[in-house]
Amino acid sequence: MFRFKFFLLCLFTLGVFSCQPVEMLDKIAFDYKVLPTIEISAKQINIIELYESKYDEPYIDYSLNKPPSEYLIRWFKNNINNIGAQNKLVINILDASLKKTEILNGKAKKYEEQSVFLFELNFLVQYILFDDSDFILAKTIVRANRTTTSGKFISIMESNLIIDNLILESLRDLSSKSDELMQIYMRNFIL
Repeated sequence: MFRFKFFLLCLFTLGVFSCQPVEMLDKIAFDYKVLPTIEISAKQINIIELYESKYDEPYIDYSLNKPPSEYLIRWFKNNINNIGAQNKLVINILDASLKKTEILNGKAKKYEEQSVFLFELNFLVQYILFDDSDFILAKTIVRANRTTTSGKFISIMESNLIIDNLILESLRDLSSKSDELMQIYMRNFIL
C-alpha cells in the first residue's frame, strides 16, 4: 500500500513539474500617439507608394493581411500635420519590404534547432517639399532597417506577433529618424 501511495505521489509530482508555463507574446498595439508628431508648413501632403510588393522568396509582405506599408501610411496620416496656405509635401514610399529567410543558428546547442528564420524589414522614405511653383525647397531620405529571428517550429499566431513587433519597432525607428532629419533639412518649414 505504501508503494502504491509513493508511486501516485511521484506521478503527481512529475505531472505538476511537466506542466510549466509556456512563454506567450502579448498582442501588439499600434498606438500612433506615442510616435513623434511633425507639423510642417504646407498646404497639402501627398503620399505616393512607389514600392511594389515582390511575389517571390524571400519576400513575404504581400502575404500579410496588413502589409508594412499600410502601417507606414497610417503613421503619415496621423502624425504628419500640414499647417499653412502654401507649399506641398510629397512623401514617396520607396521601400517597405519584409523578408523571411532560413539561416543556420550558430549559437545552437546540441538539442536546439540548428536553423531559424530571420525576418528583415526595410523602410525607405523620401520627403520632398515643393513651393507653389513646383520648385524643390527641401528634401531628405530616411531609412530604417530592423531584423529579428524566430524558431522554425512556432505557431502562426506567434509568427504574426513577431512580425507585428518588428513592424512597430521599425516604425518607431523611422518616425524618430524622420523627425530628426526633417528638423535638420526642413528646419525653416517645421513648426
